[in-house]
Amino acid sequence: MRGPNDILRGATILVAEDDAVLAWDYQAAIEECGAHVVGPFSTGREAIEALHRPIGAALVDHVLSDGPSNTLQAELQAREIPFVVLTGYPRVLVKNEDVSATILNKPIAASDLCRALTDVCSMRLEKR
Repeated sequence: MRGPNDILRGATILVAEDDAVLAWDYQAAIEECGAHVVGPFSTGREAIEALHRPIGAALVDHVLSDGPSNTLQAELQAREIPFVVLTGYPRVLVKNEDVSATILNKPIAASDLCRALTDVCSMRLEKR
């Protein structure tokens, strides 16, 4: 049985974030947790095009270079890929009624980011 610290080890995490500095920080944090990163992508369109690869979970900024990430979020949910939404906006403005996702506010510590991704990946494993 995998422990909580092992959930992300070897997982493939898609990152969609249009701020390059934040994207690099997220990538470093995720890789430090033992996961592989696909991306980062600055647009929802690019991220959706990458979904042909096996993805274990995703980290998605609420607003990307091409606008709100609602279409990407809906695509992730349709494919049953767990994801975390990050935002600098108040949560009440971010809630997408068409999808269920963990929503976290920026800035976020690396440990909190890894914990959130571990949690959504754990929920996916429990459903199997």
